[in-house]
Amino acid sequence: MEKHLKLHPYYASAAIVLFFSVGFVSLLPSQELPKTGFNHIDKLVHITMYFILSVILVKASLKLNNTPLKILAIPIVLSFFYSFGIEILQEMITDSRFFDIFDILANGIGCMLALLLVKTPFFNKN
Repeated sequence: MEKHLKLHPYYASAAIVLFFSVGFVSLLPSQELPKTGFNHIDKLVHITMYFILSVILVKASLKLNNTPLKILAIPIVLSFFYSFGIEILQEMITDSRFFDIFDILANGIGCMLALLLVKTPFFNKN
């Protein structure tokens, strides 16, 4: 596994910023979030946030050429578990946010889309 690991300073910095930003926004009281006319915009936001976080985590930590799928999946699975933890924290420490299984599903979709992207030859170009 060591031959697949790397720490890219720019992507690692972006991953740290995204990690804390996603956590902060996810734990904001719901009345502070913008309202839209589309009922399920929050699910699209979940998919997008965890897609971007997962891709950046992969880019920050792995050499992508010839990396096996089981190793590529590690940062993506960690991103998903982070999303699950955030959902639990929403239920425990906020009054206006709650645990939502559909948010977890949307987060998982974002993570899976990231896994599909990082396996494409387009993504693995040098």
